[in-house]
This record gives sequence, structure tokens and C-alpha cells, in this order.
Amino acid sequence: MANYVKKANIFGRIGENLGKGLAEQIPKEVEHQRRKSDLQGLANDSDKGNLSPAQFLARAAGAYGSTPQTIQSFGELAKQQQLRKAYKRGGVPGQEYQQANIESSPNFSNLESVKFAQMPGQIERNSQQQNQQTIPSNQTREKEALSNPGAASENPLNEKFIPTSPWNSQRDEQAINEAFDRGLATNFPEARAYADKQKELYQNAPEEYRKQLDYKKGVDQEVDNLFDKQLETRLQKEGKETFSDIPGDLQLKIKKKARNSVATGKMTPQQAAEYYSTKALDLAKSKGQALKIANRDLFDRLLPHKKEESLKNLQQIAEKYTDMGADEDFYNFLTTDKLSEDGKQEGMGLSPGGAAIIQYKRTPKVKSLIKNTKISSENPSKSTRNFTQNLFKEITPNDSFLAIARQMKQQDPNFDEYAFFDYLRENKGQYGSIDRLDREVVNGVSDFFPNWRDIGLFPALSKSVAND
Repeated sequence: MANYVKKANIFGRIGENLGKGLAEQIPKEVEHQRRKSDLQGLANDSDKGNLSPAQFLARAAGAYGSTPQTIQSFGELAKQQQLRKAYKRGGVPGQEYQQANIESSPNFSNLESVKFAQMPGQIERNSQQQNQQTIPSNQTREKEALSNPGAASENPLNEKFIPTSPWNSQRDEQAINEAFDRGLATNFPEARAYADKQKELYQNAPEEYRKQLDYKKGVDQEVDNLFDKQLETRLQKEGKETFSDIPGDLQLKIKKKARNSVATGKMTPQQAAEYYSTKALDLAKSKGQALKIANRDLFDRLLPHKKEESLKNLQQIAEKYTDMGADEDFYNFLTTDKLSEDGKQEGMGLSPGGAAIIQYKRTPKVKSLIKNTKISSENPSKSTRNFTQNLFKEITPNDSFLAIARQMKQQDPNFDEYAFFDYLRENKGQYGSIDRLDREVVNGVSDFFPNWRDIGLFPALSKSVAND
């Protein structure tokens, strides 16, 4: 009789194995979820910046299922996070954590060389560094970060580090003045060109030549200092008090004369200072005499011989100013018409034409042309224009159109002053560009006519001595 073995129930075996597997897997899954939860919380708190490196490492070590290997890995991760945060904040950790916490954290003894406090927090520089391409490195991130050079604390091209140019504004001004003083220029563009050439020579010259130029400038300074000392001694005044007798611009003009006399070898610095300080004192006294004439009484203003005497004195004073290159200074005094606080005249109050007659003597060739010219009564305008055309051949920077016109009108009533100044304006290029003469042409006839102070000075019935 055959025996049949009953087959085992397959579902029973599956259920048995499933139950056994679940019994083994459920505890592991619980452990996994617990570990995952601890690490997720650690990550969230770390991203929020709530943990210091020491706290981060302590939480990591206390996470469920941590091993020595994972603790070591978390230690490296904590260091990398701190470095990234430092660079992200511009290299200034400590805004959230104190440096002491970092240095005292576990596994951070090898970071003692990191001087966080010395890393400049220059966001702009960090931005530039981040935009720069970097070369791949085989170093760890920590070592690579520590090996990078720190940001420069000073810009080497900062103005305070750049050597100053040996040619400065003071030398430039001296060169321009030198061009005028020594007759090398008659206008500013020429003086500017001379100064530019001197600058080029100075900057490109050998050191010995520079020393020579510096020595010459030193002599000029010596002359200035000696002049100031001599002037203060002669006036018995010091510093700014000397300006009450001799204005500052006039002092500068006289100093230029003194420097030029030394530069041309005519005088030593001491001789120049003595000579020109005496000249300056003479100008101060002469201006005092001119002020007396300006404030003379009515008797002196009316008598013809008193007028002539005053006119001659003013002419002599004008020559002294011209010798010092200060002709416009005295010309301005002659035209000044205002009272001081005590009611005294501070100038002569003459018309520009009257002041020009005194200040600007006619040069010999111009004087001869005036003497030998006869203006036609039939066509005075054309005859005056012909005279003006001939004048262009003889005019010099020392002449004055106003003075010439005034003398011509007194000599010949047919002289047409309107035609004279019209021709000058129409043919300005023929007499060159001289600032003072240009101003006389611009104002023209309006400055030509005499005023009542002219009448009180110039003789009415006889030829003025100022007209030669």
C-alpha cells in the first residue's frame, strides 16, 4: 500500500520567514530612523548657525549609532564649515562665534596659525577673488585655504607710496616768472612753452644737472630772503606791515628784478638785495609825494605854473615805476578816484587817457612820427587812418594808443579819434597781441576824453609838458 507524504504548506513557510525577517528588520529600521532624525536635526541647526564648532562636534558624537570613524569625519566637516563661513563673511569670523571658541574646540589644534582677526573684511576684494579662475589643487581644502596669500592691507600704488615728482607747481611758477623776467617771453603761451621745456629738461637730466638747477633756484630764494630782510630794516616794519607802503604785487616785481640782476652776473645776492630794497623804499616815498599832489589845495590846482610843477613831479615818479617794471601799478594810482576813511584822496582820479599821457612816454620813433604828421582838414578820417597805418611800423610794447591819441588831438584838432580806434580794431593783428594795448583798443574813445580832474592838472592854454 502506497504511502503519500503530504506537501508542506508554502504559505506557512513564507509566513514563518516573513515573521522572522520582520523581527530582525524592525529594530534596525527603528535605529536607522533614530540616527536619521538626530543627523537631520544636527544639519538643520548647523545651517542656521546655531551651533559653534564644539557644539556641532558634541552633537555629532552623541548622535545615535556614532562610531569613532564617524566622529572623526564630523570633526573634519566642522572645520570645513567654519572655514567656509569665515570666507563667506569676508574673512572675519567672530561675528557669530568668538575666536577663543574656535581655538579651544576639539581637533582644532592644527588651526592655531589661522589669524582670523587679521583677515581684512573687504567684500569687494573677496568678490574679485571669487571671480578669479583658480588652478585645481591636490591639497585638502583646509591646507589650500591656509596656503592662499592674504589680502593686501595696503595698495602699493596709493599716492602716499609713490615718489613725488621732482618738478612741482612751485618750480613751474618760477619757470614762468623766469621767462618774463629775463625777456624770454612776452605773453603767457610763450612763458608756458618755456616752463614745459624746463620741466622736460629737469626730469630727464642727469642728477648732476638737476643739482645745478636746484642750486640756481636756491640762489633765487637767497635773494628773496635778503631782500625781505633789507626792506623790513629800511622801512622799520616787519612782515605784512611792509605791504601798507609797498603792495605785495609790487614787491614781487622788484624781487624779479633783483633775481635777474644776479642771474645775469651784474650783482651778488647781497648787492641785489641792498640795491633793490633801496629802490623799493624810494617808490614808497614817491607814492607819498604823489598822494600829496592828489590832495593839493585849490590854489595849486588853479595856477598854471603849479599845474606844470605837479605834472613834472608825476612824470618823474612814473619813470621810477617803469624802471621797476611796475608801470601799471602807478597807472592804476593815477586813475584811482576814491577817498580813504579820513577823507583823503587815494589816487589822482584822472581819465585813462590822462593817466596814459603821464605814465607812458612816447618812444623816439613814435614821437618823431607824431611831430611830422599833419592831418588833412578836407578828409580827416582818411588822413587819420593813414597815420594809424604808419604807426604800426613804429609802435612798441612801451607805447600807449591812448597817450598817442591824446597828444595827436592836442597837436592837431583835425585828428579823428573815432577813425583812429576804428582802424585799430579792424587791424588788431598788425600790432601784435599786447594785453595793455588790447584793453585800450576795446575801451577806445570812451577812455580818450578828459575828465574834470584832467582839467585841474593839465594846462589849458599851453602845450602840456607831458606831450613833450
